[in-house]
Amino acid sequence: MMPGKPCSYLTKEYTMKSKVLELLKHSDDYISGQRICEQLGVSRTAVWKVMNRLREEGYVIDSVNNKGYKIGRASCRERV
Repeated sequence: MMPGKPCSYLTKEYTMKSKVLELLKHSDDYISGQRICEQLGVSRTAVWKVMNRLREEGYVIDSVNNKGYKIGRASCRERV
């Protein structure tokens, strides 16, 4: 457990990362931050934080203004 972070927070973060990864892996094209928000019932800020966390963990996440996010091919191959 990370110091200063309650266990329920870590569980929510892990669950959200897993859900975002599933959305990205099953999308053939870019998926907008707004669409992710609507599907998961969270804020754009929450999505942005998850994307940054995934990048920190080594996932290749492409982002393009007015298009959204897409997981890089290297991420899919390396982390299956």
